[in-house]
Amino acid sequence: MCLFDRRYRGPRMSEEQLTAALRRINVETGIPLSPHRLRHTAATHLCAVGDLRSAQVMLGHTSIQTTIRYVHPDLERLRATVAAMPAPHLTSRG
Repeated sequence: MCLFDRRYRGPRMSEEQLTAALRRINVETGIPLSPHRLRHTAATHLCAVGDLRSAQVMLGHTSIQTTIRYVHPDLERLRATVAAMPAPHLTSRG
């Protein structure tokens, strides 16, 4: 059953139904939503809990480059990675 509108029947929503529901949410809340934006969000979350190759398979991309374009960097994860890097060893040159 569709959670957005009782008029939608059946086990799955069509792309048109989803687009219409997201458009209504956009109008009512001002939050810009679209199926494409949700796909980018899903790709980003898939990579946060899994790996890029798994996200590629789940999204049905034939090229890993397409998947890379869908995934947005997690700034907190980037900060943690940089913080975990060892300090560089500086040597003086004479």
